[in-house]
Amino acid sequence: MNWLRQMKPMLVMWYLQQNTHSVAATGERAKYSMRHSTKKLDLTGEKYGRLTVLTPAENIGRRTAWLCRCECGKETVVLTSRLRSGHTKSCGCAFQHTVRPAYCRP
Repeated sequence: MNWLRQMKPMLVMWYLQQNTHSVAATGERAKYSMRHSTKKLDLTGEKYGRLTVLTPAENIGRRTAWLCRCECGKETVVLTSRLRSGHTKSCGCAFQHTVRPAYCRP
């Protein structure tokens, strides 16, 4: 056991030299981390479906939100992730024109 105590510092240094993606070795974030980007995007003026991004809105929790205007004229606040993923394409008016009439047939 005494030899293990003597070898431990050398083994740690060897491990850190071999694993350059280690946080301790590089002094920065690990290269394989699954964090979201902290870079702020400017989506002003971009169009997503029927929505046009007007200005940044107040954040929802820790997520960035945007004030958008729909083609129908209504304004709505949408998260960046919902816009970019395609989950939110309108203020809800598209649902009324496409899906809802199928449910409301007499």
